[in-house]
Amino acid sequence: MARNGNNLSQVFVANAILSDNEAMSALAAGEVGIFPNGTNVSDGAAGDVHIDATVATNPQWIPTQIQFAQGRATGNPLASPIIDTSQITRLDFTTYTAPVKAITSDVTITSTNNSTRFGLKIILKSVGPITNYTEYTDPSNQLNDRIGEIRNYEYTSDASATAIEIATGLANAINNDAFAFVEALQSGTDELQIKAKEFGTNFQVIDDGDTALAPTTLVGSYAGTEGVGAGWQVIDDEKKCAAKNGHMNRIWLPTAGTSIANSTWAYHRLDIQYKHNWPNSTGIAPSGELNTIRMYIGDGTTAMAHGDTVIDAQFLVSASGVLATTTHIFDH
Repeated sequence: MARNGNNLSQVFVANAILSDNEAMSALAAGEVGIFPNGTNVSDGAAGDVHIDATVATNPQWIPTQIQFAQGRATGNPLASPIIDTSQITRLDFTTYTAPVKAITSDVTITSTNNSTRFGLKIILKSVGPITNYTEYTDPSNQLNDRIGEIRNYEYTSDASATAIEIATGLANAINNDAFAFVEALQSGTDELQIKAKEFGTNFQVIDDGDTALAPTTLVGSYAGTEGVGAGWQVIDDEKKCAAKNGHMNRIWLPTAGTSIANSTWAYHRLDIQYKHNWPNSTGIAPSGELNTIRMYIGDGTTAMAHGDTVIDAQFLVSASGVLATTTHIFDH
């Protein structure tokens, strides 16, 4: 990576609780604490503002140092290094956006050729996070290793073909494939729609029959919406950083650790990027790269309103509940 690229270093998850006026050792599971200026007393009120943005084009940090910590059900809290705010280069607040799976249009099949092979090639173009860890131990079903894979589906019509038979035949061919990365939907018996099984799975459809399948609008490339802050995305980021949290057992094999994120919740996201004074490093990122601390904030299946998260008020990305600047770049 280029110098001053970014690196996801640590993930903290606030499940409706931001620690206020507590010691780090008092943090509960799902509670995040923010500790300014090397103190052991957390800030958790909207009035505990950390950025002076009176000059909109040149925001400045109020504390000289800041530290983030995550409470756990057992054991000591997880904590960031004590970060000199002079080393923080960028802050990004991103609101929750629901992810959407890639899906084709819902088309009505009109082809009725008798005794004809109808076929589709479906190509896996990219995949999103794999949250089912069994896929890492079963190479036959590991989507990351299958990018570029082409799966073929066919149906041969009989001597008295109908659109219903052809649509249903192709849908059954797809849905009977245990290793398919898509599924076929039918809102009507002569209709066909193809949808990614997982968020982040993008695919391409090619008509490969002996005669063209009508309508041709089924053919093309399809990508979903990545979204921000879905519970499964938060869990994925937690797992990416688990090794940096020291989840090891006595014979030094990785263990899963405990996820704090709630898989069905909607989270806002706060990213803080900072330098780490390589080679005298106080961070986690490789040399020459920025550390990224990522904090997720949520309290249920509905995203919190701006101004209610406390975090956005503390870092001046909202004012009176109205979303304002979502990015601060610091010119040190």
